[in-house]
Amino acid sequence: MSTFREWQSQESIQGIVDEVIDPGKEWRVKVYGVYWHASTLGHASFFPGERIQVLKRESNRLVIAPI
Repeated sequence: MSTFREWQSQESIQGIVDEVIDPGKEWRVKVYGVYWHASTLGHASFFPGERIQVLKRESNRLVIAPI
């Protein structure tokens, strides 16, 4: 199993949206089998089952973007 530091250094990290917590603001995503709360830098809409790209980690939250 990869640690966060190992996959953080990878060029393109992808995951999947599991749940919309606050539409347009907060989601729960699954990346390498681990669930994270996520937000985005701009305006975006994600839906359960949609693939996303991880841009960075801020504390215990991921910043995501569409693929």
